[in-house]
Amino acid sequence: MTQARTNPQDFPGYFPNASNSSTSKDVHQERVFYREAVFYDGLVENFFDTWGADQFYGKINTFGNAVYPLQERLKPLRYSKSSEAFYAMGFVADAWRDFAEKMRELANNNIVHRDSPWAAPQIHKAYESCQSAYHGYMLDSVYVSFVENYLSDVRNSNRVRSIGSFMNAFTEFSEAVLYPNGSLTFSGFIEGIYSSVLNTGLAIEISGDDYDDDANKAEKFKDANFELAAKVASQYGFSIDRNIPWRLVANVSNPAMQEYMHGIPIANASFDNKNDLDDCDEVIPKDTNLPDYYGFSLIEGFSRVKRHLNVYPSGNGLSYRPGYEEYQEIKNQANNEKVFEIMFKVSYQETWTRDMEIIASYMLAFYNTYAQNFPVLSTHARSIGNVPNCDTARRILFRRQPAPEDVFSQVNGQYRAKWALKSFYNSRRAERNNEKTIKDAKKDIKFILAVYDASSGSEAAKYNQALRYAQEKYIGPYSLSGLTVESVSDIIVDSY
Repeated sequence: MTQARTNPQDFPGYFPNASNSSTSKDVHQERVFYREAVFYDGLVENFFDTWGADQFYGKINTFGNAVYPLQERLKPLRYSKSSEAFYAMGFVADAWRDFAEKMRELANNNIVHRDSPWAAPQIHKAYESCQSAYHGYMLDSVYVSFVENYLSDVRNSNRVRSIGSFMNAFTEFSEAVLYPNGSLTFSGFIEGIYSSVLNTGLAIEISGDDYDDDANKAEKFKDANFELAAKVASQYGFSIDRNIPWRLVANVSNPAMQEYMHGIPIANASFDNKNDLDDCDEVIPKDTNLPDYYGFSLIEGFSRVKRHLNVYPSGNGLSYRPGYEEYQEIKNQANNEKVFEIMFKVSYQETWTRDMEIIASYMLAFYNTYAQNFPVLSTHARSIGNVPNCDTARRILFRRQPAPEDVFSQVNGQYRAKWALKSFYNSRRAERNNEKTIKDAKKDIKFILAVYDASSGSEAAKYNQALRYAQEKYIGPYSLSGLTVESVSDIIVDSY
């Protein structure tokens, strides 16, 4: 029998109405209600919480370091809302295909109501490049704030005459404005509030609805089919984000998702003759010369669950093996932490190794852009220091010159390896709110530079050894503790 959608009047109590326009106290009360009465613990077994306990999922590896996915591990996704290409990790793309097709099958058999958002899910959002997100943040937030706010004060802008004085001013800006409110390094960006699980390649969203509209979440997505959809999602290795219920997150701890990673015995090595449908449900004839491999789950109780498989060539190149070659180590792995460790090792890159290289490129671009847009400095002569103080009427024009491309070269630049090491330590410590006395900070930097001086090999090798020492000794793994909706009340003022 066809299941109907839940109407607001059928819901016991009321729908939450919190949004970003609500007061802090109202937001807290409504979202506690949302968690306790709407999408509550125990409603489904596969809830994720990317606003709370799972906020660092896929962004921080098992060593506590920020990471980003390797482009070569991404795979295009089927069943998208538009002609835009969407991507996710390869095994996530495989799992999504099967989930999307299963929900369509259930809708065709009148088990899921055709008006339900779960009936024929389509992709609205998937992988979003964290490099692109960071680039936008650096240009639109950091640079704009520095130039339009900090340097709008003539006392600050008059000091900027070269890359050196620009760097001094930017350091002051970072300490006074940037670090208390955001981050500078790529690592800090990923650890902060501006990155998303969508940057990991492990999440897919089937709607473009607003994240802050709790009433819409309850009315539209917690329909009569929600619990069934969640169970089906779990069969294919997905969890549901309870705060964004149209977001599917690949749960790498789920044995179902692991089957897509390491593969299962191939049941059909020729082709699946079922034609695909385009976004308008028009038939796309399949090229029968291209095999479509699939098998059936080996998980107890899931033996009828069909899984389309990625394959890779065997040693002789004449046959294929199921799954992904890079994940074969996780097969029969009982320790999920080890599974994550392998995944991060082969499919993600730690960011701390490139933080200062990236910062150097932005500092050069920032200064040269500023020098190009504001090439002339006009100031009182006496501020230059070489004109008698009585000559207050005279003004001097000073032309800012662009910095050379090698200004941050570790070999012959103005800012070399020791600058990068010192800046890495100061930036990452500030982003982590790791407070130290000036004396202790200087002592730490002294030890870092001593490692650099004592290391052998090329300049790059010496830098890498000292950088690793700084990362492991003084920065360390990111603490995964954070506020949840239950604890946030501690900081809400009672007088609201």
